[in-house]
Amino acid sequence: MAALIGAFIAFAAFGILLKLAGALGYPPTPIAFINYLFAALISLFLLAQAPEEAGRPLLWVVGQAAGLFYVVGFFVNFRAIERAGLSVAQPVSSVAVAIPILASIVFWGERPTLLQTAALLAALVALVLLSSGHGEADAAEATAAPRSSIALILAALFVVQGMVMVAPKLVEELGLGTYRYGYLFSLFGWASIASGAHWAQNREPVSTGGLGLGLILGAANVAATFLLLAALKALPGILVYPVTSVGTMLAGAVAGMVVWSERPGRRALAGMALAVPAVLLLNL
Repeated sequence: MAALIGAFIAFAAFGILLKLAGALGYPPTPIAFINYLFAALISLFLLAQAPEEAGRPLLWVVGQAAGLFYVVGFFVNFRAIERAGLSVAQPVSSVAVAIPILASIVFWGERPTLLQTAALLAALVALVLLSSGHGEADAAEATAAPRSSIALILAALFVVQGMVMVAPKLVEELGLGTYRYGYLFSLFGWASIASGAHWAQNREPVSTGGLGLGLILGAANVAATFLLLAALKALPGILVYPVTSVGTMLAGAVAGMVVWSERPGRRALAGMALAVPAVLLLNL
């Protein structure tokens, strides 16, 4: 149970820390680079303890693709939280679990249950409601971005976050699931290279606070993965996945509304209410 609670905290911390970074005015690029570099170093240390998990070239190719999606997802998530608010962006990230399920149906021939089919439809309806009724990202300062651009970035968040979730499934389907450390090092290593190259281009300044947030995010990235695996060893997946996914969604939504006084619109609130059972059923 301790591992499950830790995994929930690590997953929930990511969106909340991104919101905090934006609220404090920290540029995202150096935070992304520090985050992924630190995660890569932790993964390299773990890999050094178990070199047999280095894996095969195919694993590193999948890790490279996943790392690039992680970087794109970081910036899309940052902008979505900035423009639509954490209380809306977090549920959108959670309903993106529909994408790996769709991928499993299309590419790996899995058959969804009737409840999962209904949950897929509910997730898509929730996405539409969340994208069209975001309200104010901050009660003190309503976002000046057009509604169409916010809907677009939320749709992008849904797709990119979903692709991030497809990567672990692909690793398992390719028979590479035993090479966890090699996969994580490849993923975070390529993510640090991509974010570092972007930072070299835009040269955004880094502050002590931004450095600290980057280190915390990097640790949270690795901790979330390993605590999730530890929880799955001790508890059934039918408990672990719903708790981490729905718990993360609710934690982000509540934090956005309580800590930062975000005021989602009525349709967004309806989308949140629909997202909870949708995500719950999709993870069963």
